[in-house]
Amino acid sequence: MRKDASAFIASEPHTFADGSDGVSLTTKGWMPYLLHWNVRELSSDPPGSLVIEVSGDFEGRGIWTLMPDGDHTSITYDWRIRVEKPGVKKLGEFKLMKEDPVGVERDAETIKQRYAQIFKV
Repeated sequence: MRKDASAFIASEPHTFADGSDGVSLTTKGWMPYLLHWNVRELSSDPPGSLVIEVSGDFEGRGIWTLMPDGDHTSITYDWRIRVEKPGVKKLGEFKLMKEDPVGVERDAETIKQRYAQIFKV
């Protein structure tokens, strides 16, 4: 695996406090830390939609919508989360989500340097 590659590190069944089933995930992005989060299905309407809820280092929800589009299927994923991992919130001063993808790449080195300063890595 490349040093900067993102990956799913681990997954296992998870039971939420209300008794519903889900999955506990450990993932790694290009930053030098692991993210731990839980996912469960809130609703589904196959084959058109799936709504999930996430908790842990991420809090929020995602909605998959699939629509016929001629000979193809158009897929939209609306991912609305906030980061709750301590320390990562300190990086919030950087605008990680920009309309300019080149800007995100350009900021990556600055963000890595700031992370190293905060956590003395």
